[in-house]
Amino acid sequence: MIELLFAAIPLESFDQQKLETLVRRIPEALIRTEKIENGEKRFYSYPKENHGFKINCESTYYLHSKLPSEARCSLNITQEVDSRLDEHKITFSDSALYQSLSYENEIKRFYSNERVYGLKLNGRYGEHFRYGITCNSSNCELTFSSKY
Repeated sequence: MIELLFAAIPLESFDQQKLETLVRRIPEALIRTEKIENGEKRFYSYPKENHGFKINCESTYYLHSKLPSEARCSLNITQEVDSRLDEHKITFSDSALYQSLSYENEIKRFYSNERVYGLKLNGRYGEHFRYGITCNSSNCELTFSSKY
């Protein structure tokens, strides 16, 4: 399947580690492993279906560690967005993501570390998260800022 890339969300190192931890909790996200000297590399891709975005991660594990020594992730937007706004929203349904978020609340939230200034979805200027995921038992919303 060919997906068009409309935007690549810039991610700080800490946010890449957070995303890798999130997708590692989703069993279907693991697409392959490769043996390397003294360890292995794991490759993750989420979601399998086209929900308008794609998270791709690569993590390196040394000496049979349960935690990765290195993690790199990208967050790519595969649906067209309104270029007049700085913040965008994608709504999708996925129970695997909802269950992988580690909070016991009815509504689960996962935010980036970085905040950017721009025109928000409510039509006002202000700071908002580079990306954020909000899920309840029926659907999830990915909000993100594509601008610097």
